[in-house]
Amino acid sequence: MTNVSNKKCPFCGKEIFAQSIRCVHCNRGLVPDDAQRVIDSVNPAAQQVNVTIINNARPKSVFKAFLLALLFGPFGMLYSSVKGGIIMLLLSVIVFIVIYASLGDKWSSVYPFFSYPAHIIGIIWACNAASKYNRRMAQSGRLY
Repeated sequence: MTNVSNKKCPFCGKEIFAQSIRCVHCNRGLVPDDAQRVIDSVNPAAQQVNVTIINNARPKSVFKAFLLALLFGPFGMLYSSVKGGIIMLLLSVIVFIVIYASLGDKWSSVYPFFSYPAHIIGIIWACNAASKYNRRMAQSGRLY
């Protein structure tokens, strides 16, 4: 009868053959000792890696979103919703082009009737987006 040496699995701690490349108990792959020595000599930092994830998510102020959207229109919306700011900016440009193309120099008398409702919608959108962002971050536990 031959004498077979055994070792303990580093994951489950049960006894396995010394030459095993996979634990029969927990089915995890094992690196042979000589291969582990080569890995350690090539990259000693590969032995242990600590990863720290820092999330600095701060709540967005609904009042600041309101004020920025009121004063700067679609550009102010970029604080609370980038997608909303871009959509409202494109909408404003399209409305201006259509009105200017149809009325020529008389566009200034009609443009406020189309731009003011878009501005009010943008303000509401900005406040809603900031509030929704805060609610989503609070539910996921990412606000501090």
